[in-house]
Amino acid sequence: MDADPIAGRLTATGHELRQRVYFEDTDFSGRVYHARYLQFMERGRSDYLRLLGVHHAELAGEGLTFAVRHMEIDFLRPASIDDVLVIRTTTEAARGARLVLSQEVVLGEAVLIKATVTVAAVGRQNRPVRLPAAVRVAIRRSSDRAWRRRRQTLTPSPPWERAGRRRFLESPAGLRHSPMRPRATVWRRRKRTAEPVGDSALRRGRQGGRE
Repeated sequence: MDADPIAGRLTATGHELRQRVYFEDTDFSGRVYHARYLQFMERGRSDYLRLLGVHHAELAGEGLTFAVRHMEIDFLRPASIDDVLVIRTTTEAARGARLVLSQEVVLGEAVLIKATVTVAAVGRQNRPVRLPAAVRVAIRRSSDRAWRRRRQTLTPSPPWERAGRRRFLESPAGLRHSPMRPRATVWRRRKRTAEPVGDSALRRGRQGGRE
């Protein structure tokens, strides 16, 4: 399932969730209270996993939960009442007991919040446990699909990357188009066109001139 009316949708890079700002989300200034963004991003992470087939209720039945271990967040711009925000979530890494996610809160083209969140899988004894196989497989599938879609939009690589770099640079086409020439080629050209002149040769030339 790639989309849900409530849970948002999977994208080429991860997940997007739309959230409207209500009066209860704001403080006395009429701006969104800073702690409310943490809730928005929590919903984005939960619904991202939900669309990947990972449900918190099922994990809790197995004695497994996710706990935020580390977060870095930048508050760049404020949001106001009635704004429709988009929470974007992307997987950065999934290894061991940790899942690292990159998140943004966006209004139109403006990025309001940027955060990197590290969550850890915690077992019944309140100790970190390895991410369940279902979670690892779901994250890997999402990452592979995102990579395939990004590759489709990549611009063609230059000819010196498509061919063998050294072989291309030493070819006539490489010498014309490449910003870098191999030192070996330049040295060989200099060796053919210039002979070293030492002090003894200069002295011989002066003596020949006097004669």
